Amino acid sequence: TTVSITPGLTKPTAVVPLDKPSEMWYILLESAPTAVSNSPPISSQSGRFCSLVMGALPGETVPPTLEEVARLAHVSRSTVSRVINDHPNVRPETKQRVWQAIRDSGYRPHAVARSLVTNRTHIIGIVIPEAVTTVFTDPFFPLLLHGTAEGCNIHEYQLLLSLFTEPAQQEEMCQRVLRSGYVDGVIVASAVVDDPLIPSMLRDGVQLVSIGRHPNPQVHYVDGDNVGGARMAVEHLIRLGHRRIGTITGRLGMTVGQDRLDGYCQALQARGIPVDDDLISEGDFTERSGLMGMQG
Repeated sequence: TTVSITPGLTKPTAVVPLDKPSEMWYILLESAPTAVSNSPPISSQSGRFCSLVMGALPGETVPPTLEEVARLAHVSRSTVSRVINDHPNVRPETKQRVWQAIRDSGYRPHAVARSLVTNRTHIIGIVIPEAVTTVFTDPFFPLLLHGTAEGCNIHEYQLLLSLFTEPAQQEEMCQRVLRSGYVDGVIVASAVVDDPLIPSMLRDGVQLVSIGRHPNPQVHYVDGDNVGGARMAVEHLIRLGHRRIGTITGRLGMTVGQDRLDGYCQALQARGIPVDDDLISEGDFTERSGLMGMQG
């Protein structure tokens, strides 16, 4: 076996196989490569390739390491790791010193390695079971995505958007993303009452929040007061002297549509005005369905 050593080497940090015809195995070092092979000593080109594996070509700056942060903060490598992973057993003054060293060095924690330690990916998934064209033409969804992204940015989370229109795509997404531990939690928007997606995620233990009330009391949700809002709108028209009041609901397969219809009916019944089914038209929250409801 021939060993070629580049001057100025330090201790090895990892061993990585290189898929090349020479079948060489490179030992990655903190400053320079060593090659162990059954062929002649490595050439300068091989050394250049090994530098590429290390993440920096000759002349490029090597990213700061955890060890460098530890040296700047005058603490151990394990202490730096505990600070990055928000371990409680670190003194506040030590945390401050370590974070200052991280800022000074420009160190960036490796997301994958960090997730293995903390069991968290810092990724929030948002699932919108609507046609893609609907998501980008309905003014509700851009506002929803804008607010969700702002919240993720504030708390240093990434946002993963999933769109699908076919049941097969939905099941594939659940298997590939939601059940794989790839996300820490999921926001589900615009789900119909009988959609199997939410019950499936509950069975799998996926942490989720629904945009809109869900009939299952186990589901946490964020919603406006759809019953109260519809009731107030009808009461306003009644105060103006109107008696024949119609409504174009949202989809009645969604709780938002059901709740707004309930509020409409409650307001009429409270004033002794009978509910006329001929004045109720089901829509789907689009301008087109509103136009068709008025024409009908």
